[in-house]
Amino acid sequence: MEISTHGQLDVKNSKVVPGQRGYRVGTRLSNQEIEGKSMEEMNNEQGSTTSTIKKTIAGISGCLTTLIFTVGGLILLITVFKGTPWIAENIYPWAMLATAITIVVAVPISLLLAIFKRTRGAGGVGLFVSSYIVGISLWIWSLIVAYSLAGFFWTIAGLLIGGVGIVPIALIASLLKAEWAIAVQILVIAIVVFSFRWFGIFLAETK
Repeated sequence: MEISTHGQLDVKNSKVVPGQRGYRVGTRLSNQEIEGKSMEEMNNEQGSTTSTIKKTIAGISGCLTTLIFTVGGLILLITVFKGTPWIAENIYPWAMLATAITIVVAVPISLLLAIFKRTRGAGGVGLFVSSYIVGISLWIWSLIVAYSLAGFFWTIAGLLIGGVGIVPIALIASLLKAEWAIAVQILVIAIVVFSFRWFGIFLAETK
């Protein structure tokens, strides 16, 4: 709106701005309206990012679960034909190497990323993936223990319980055989795996 006269203008929430042919009236947005719009945009952006991270975690989880079942089946067949000593000598050392690299490199980097808000989601995904790497090592070790201490039948029974049932089978077998060091090792690694996994999900959801 333009005013050709040079009089004073008293309009609430308005200001007079000099123009080419007089004065132009511009309506000012209140600070609360500006802050409200900014907060709404930020919330929408954060919600979209969190949803993307959740979908990423779900996709990674599905792929890793499929991979674990496939590799687990192959390892079981190798165990039947080659025996647990062959698994312990040829496969388990590589799983332990991957676990060591994960603990020494991937986990510290993920925790460092989790400190900053912009990279917290990436840190959560890193911990989530790390839990699966350590979990594979635990799974192979539990398979070796269960097959050696509990026998073929209970090993198959553990695998039929969602695949992860091999871990409690190995734990129970080691306790019954009084292999206390092995039992403690299985229990501690299992706690580490689930701690990494759930903390990773927590970081991704609270970004």
